[in-house]
Amino acid sequence: MKVFKFKQTDYFQILKLVSQSDRIKLFLVSLIQIFLAFLDLIGVAFFGLIGSVTVAAISSTKVAGRTESVINFIGLENYTSQVPVSYTHLTLPTSDLV
Repeated sequence: MKVFKFKQTDYFQILKLVSQSDRIKLFLVSLIQIFLAFLDLIGVAFFGLIGSVTVAAISSTKVAGRTESVINFIGLENYTSQVPVSYTHLTLPTSDLV
């Protein structure tokens, strides 16, 4: 069984071609890129969560499954997506001339 050592990899050989300050810059850029990719994943997950809650609200059904677990974890389980509205004050003007 052959054990890979980092100094024997092509990646290490390529890193030897650049200066120490450039290696640090490459490392920092790589970390930033990984962090941004993680934030992108979180954003996509929240868009899915918003879509799932919207579909449940439009169809007047209860949110269930993993979506319910996430909503409970965030602490939004007491909020409602439907609010009763009274239309009694929205009467149309009538004409007394008829």
